[in-house]
Amino acid sequence: MRKMLIANWKMNLSYDDSLGLASKYVELIDKFAKENDIAIAPSFPCLPEIKKKLAHSAIVLGAQDVSSEESGAFTGEVSAEMLAEIGCQYAIVGHSERRLNVNETDEMIGKKINQCFNRKLIPILCIGETSEEKERGERDSILARQLHRALEKVKANSESDLIIAYEPVWAIGTGNPVRAEDLQPVQLLIKRTVCSLFSEKYYSDHVRFIYGGSVDAKNAKEFLQLDFISGLLAGTVSLNADDFLAVAQALS
Repeated sequence: MRKMLIANWKMNLSYDDSLGLASKYVELIDKFAKENDIAIAPSFPCLPEIKKKLAHSAIVLGAQDVSSEESGAFTGEVSAEMLAEIGCQYAIVGHSERRLNVNETDEMIGKKINQCFNRKLIPILCIGETSEEKERGERDSILARQLHRALEKVKANSESDLIIAYEPVWAIGTGNPVRAEDLQPVQLLIKRTVCSLFSEKYYSDHVRFIYGGSVDAKNAKEFLQLDFISGLLAGTVSLNADDFLAVAQALS
């Protein structure tokens, strides 16, 4: 089964450094993208030129965010239509950094997913609990609430693929990832919730479960060998081509 790696570069790297890193990805990582799904999510200004860098590569393009609106007077926003025209195939929605730093709500996230579906972008829906919520034993209720509120008004159809990324806030950038054995209950909760909102067939045919949060070369193999995990969403480790190569090598 094809596995997935999403490289989220966040607001890092200069324009030139981003293009240089994309070239290194093509040189080092492309061979792994022939049998797996690998995508780069750089900053918005870099998307068109990085798309050119990937022209003869199996690596594809993703966006770090997308507007919840189709068009109009929304200064600073980037629409799903624009991203699709550039050549993006994926868009990250609901990342915890946007939930926390710009007060992005589950309602907005649901609208973003609908915008992605309307333009045949595959949304990568991020969910996860904070350390305080984890300590209070609220993980499952938080995840179920985020899923319900984000997906309850989503209009999925037989062609609408959805990726759900479990990214616990307490694990992101801390060097303290989730234990692999603790992921199965999360996956089962996600499956149960999505099936209740849509159907078991929709989940089995169109939904992929991936993990993100302090992913590195040491733990990637452990995560990827679990058959219920479809892939990984990588942050810091993806900013260095050699480091990300070590993660990609865990695919084989």
